[in-house]
Amino acid sequence: MARNLHVYGCWWFCNNPSIIRRVTDMRLEMLGVAFTAQHSDARVLDQLAYKWRHSRAVLADCLAHKYEDLFDAGWAVTEGEIARDVGLLFGGSYEAFMATPLPRWATHALVLLKVTFLTDTTWIGLF
Repeated sequence: MARNLHVYGCWWFCNNPSIIRRVTDMRLEMLGVAFTAQHSDARVLDQLAYKWRHSRAVLADCLAHKYEDLFDAGWAVTEGEIARDVGLLFGGSYEAFMATPLPRWATHALVLLKVTFLTDTTWIGLF
């Protein structure tokens, strides 16, 4: 994983199950589990509750399909591997990202970019 880039979940106005599914499937295919599946900037607790409920359900479905693909290819996925992947998607990959040392030439300034791809807008932190 590049030390200067970490991708976060879907921005709040793209937080519809169909969009989350499409973006999460795309990211799993391209990045594996090297991203944070979902985050929230909710300012009201009841917004957070429904967003996390449907986000977790969509992520579970996306992962189930990826594990089916692995099984079809001959890989027997273990419970430990599933727990590892879920842990990485819900914060562990960010922690690993932050623990990776910056190259000597890098500055320590954080720049946040708002990037839109298809209908998904996300914030990307660059060092």
